[in-house]
Amino acid sequence: MKMTILITDVLDRYAGVTITGAKTTRKSFNINCPYHNDRNPSLTVYTDTNTFF
Repeated sequence: MKMTILITDVLDRYAGVTITGAKTTRKSFNINCPYHNDRNPSLTVYTDTNTFF
């Protein structure tokens, strides 16, 4: 079940994070962490493996 949901959809639905251009072929995105105040992007989302760090 986990692999059938795109991580970008989960971030959009539950964390309120919208990644523009998420449907492109980019393999990763750096964004501000939705769980704490960030000035610099500290969350990397990997769309090819559907994971984050």
